[in-house]
Amino acid sequence: SLFVAIPASIALVVLAEPTIAILLRRGEFGEFHVRETARALAWMAASTWAVAAIHPLTRMYYAYNDTRTPVYCSALNLVAFLIVSVSLRDRLGHAAIAAGTSAGSLAQLAGLALVLPRRIGSLGLAEVGKSAWRSALASVVMGIVVYDLARLGYWSDPPAWVKNLAVYVFTVCFG
Repeated sequence: SLFVAIPASIALVVLAEPTIAILLRRGEFGEFHVRETARALAWMAASTWAVAAIHPLTRMYYAYNDTRTPVYCSALNLVAFLIVSVSLRDRLGHAAIAAGTSAGSLAQLAGLALVLPRRIGSLGLAEVGKSAWRSALASVVMGIVVYDLARLGYWSDPPAWVKNLAVYVFTVCFG
């Protein structure tokens, strides 16, 4: 799941503004709205990979008839969400909720990953880590290229919608 989620996470962060501009920029939803929605999307997308990793770990707990640990880690998610959202509210505004959601996902993943080896022994995370690092490095290169390609669009110009759509589709496919 990380093989798909890591590049998706980076692509969503890099293409947050073009994605929102293509999908939502119409009528009263103007440049300001695109920019602010894209900020929130970028914060949310930053943890897509963590959310993808949580599900298999949770299933492992259930396979060992441990239903409490995932609930405790979900509570940890909620606490991290509240702390980050409230502490960043003044600095990030509405995007603090997205940042809190990402922080909560990371906290939940960390909790699940730290407790599981104590329950069942080695998870073979070294191999998963190597693969994840390779995916992350390749994804960073992809993110740089996609970012440069996306700069060919005029995301704040509604009349350029057809050109922007073409640039967006090409950029996503090329990425």
